[in-house]
Amino acid sequence: MTKCSAELAVAIGEACMSKSYACFMSVPLRLFRILLVGMVLPDFLGAAGLTACTASAAQWRGVLQTSHHIPIEGATVSLRGEDVTTGPGGEFAVRGAPGEVSFSVGIRSPQADLELPEETVVTGTLELAGIVERNITLPATALISVAVTDSHGAGIPGVRVTGFASNATVPLELGPGFSAELETRYIEIPATDQEGRGITYSYPGVEFQEIAARYAVEGVSLEAATQDLHVVSGDNPVGLVFAQNQPIFWTGTLETATGHPISNATFFLETPDSQGSDTTNQNGEFKVGALPGSVRFSIGAPDDALHLPAITGVSGNLELDGPLAQNVRLPETVPLTITVATGGKPVSDSQVISTGRSPTTLPVELPSGQEAMLSAPYIEILETNGEGIGTTYSYPGIEYLGLLARAAGPPPFSAESSAFIVGPTGSTITITGGFAVNSVSPNSGPAGTVVEIAGSEFTKITSVKFGKKKAVSYTVNSSTSITAVVPPGKGTVSVTVAKKKKVKSVPGPADTFTYTA
Repeated sequence: MTKCSAELAVAIGEACMSKSYACFMSVPLRLFRILLVGMVLPDFLGAAGLTACTASAAQWRGVLQTSHHIPIEGATVSLRGEDVTTGPGGEFAVRGAPGEVSFSVGIRSPQADLELPEETVVTGTLELAGIVERNITLPATALISVAVTDSHGAGIPGVRVTGFASNATVPLELGPGFSAELETRYIEIPATDQEGRGITYSYPGVEFQEIAARYAVEGVSLEAATQDLHVVSGDNPVGLVFAQNQPIFWTGTLETATGHPISNATFFLETPDSQGSDTTNQNGEFKVGALPGSVRFSIGAPDDALHLPAITGVSGNLELDGPLAQNVRLPETVPLTITVATGGKPVSDSQVISTGRSPTTLPVELPSGQEAMLSAPYIEILETNGEGIGTTYSYPGIEYLGLLARAAGPPPFSAESSAFIVGPTGSTITITGGFAVNSVSPNSGPAGTVVEIAGSEFTKITSVKFGKKKAVSYTVNSSTSITAVVPPGKGTVSVTVAKKKKVKSVPGPADTFTYTA
């Protein structure tokens, strides 16, 4: 915080208080003693510390205030990485290296009487040398008055109004040595009053892409038609009208093909001006609403031990012109039996998931004349049993692009099935792969025999062994084939392959070699 000037005693006094003593002139120590008559030099002001006026730190001091000179407390002032918070009088003092320095000022959720928007950000640069004293005075704001009504002109209380700026930057004049601009990104009125009115503020010249009003009636989120706004000085009135106040509800029960209720499923309705959602209770019952008209809906039904896939999605359109009481019944499911194996042996504790689904759909029972389709559902098996088998469910005729099986190992296992279509009564899928030896051909002979080792994931191979002895030589032909020369030995031994990080192949039922005389 020091400065190199004729008033050196004052500067040193500041240095003593802050211990920022790097900025001193190269002056004989005797002169400092003359200037500091009656003062006791602290230890840090020794002869070695009283040299090299490097001006390694400077400071910007000022007050942050509105256009009416009302101080702004609690704002953040940043100068090349150092942050300070403005005090009760809007005062701040922030340090930085001398030269052209970038700065920013962030003002959020100010006091209501400051007539500022919910967010103001000032960014720019300044020439910093020594102590710079300059206030930040924000430009005058303009009033935005919002009136929210229904289609009959009656005000609606408790409505949240938001606006997001599309052109939010305006220039800001801070004086010589400063270059700055001001930005505001949004405005918000948390809730309109009993007459459906609310006020907020922004800066002239800011354009808002839309100002929207939203509120909920019986769990249905309603939205008024949006309005663009270019802020000018003075009052900027905004009128938002809700076309309809009361939503229409669809009630019913979600159930399986056998009539069992499905709980914890999510219903979602959407129109251009409304959204509604509900979760089915333990009896499968739902009540979901929206404004009348053409409604887009979707249903997400989880697997709740009712022979359903992990996630079933139903979507469609319906004309909602009055209260609707209609159940939704899903199609009948069929089992999928999945076996996971490597090297001819089962892989237990393997997780299986669907990797991709085709656009195949199935019709779903809904009110007469309405359209609804069930899309290919996501399936998942959390872990296969000790025999490498897991069971889940899907719908006949649905096509899957593949299933992925993974197990932690050792060694780690990962393999994918090919595409398949679920049969009328179900399907059985086998997933094989992983780092394994499946066969050795020929599987008998004397030392020196050349054999082909078939398997999977033969990449980054570091060794091939017959029992405990390494092969005389080996060649990796592909990710599924290795040619090796048998070393000396006797009896029947296992053939193993190893990768980097000492990972060994999984033994299979036909991974042995028998020595002959």
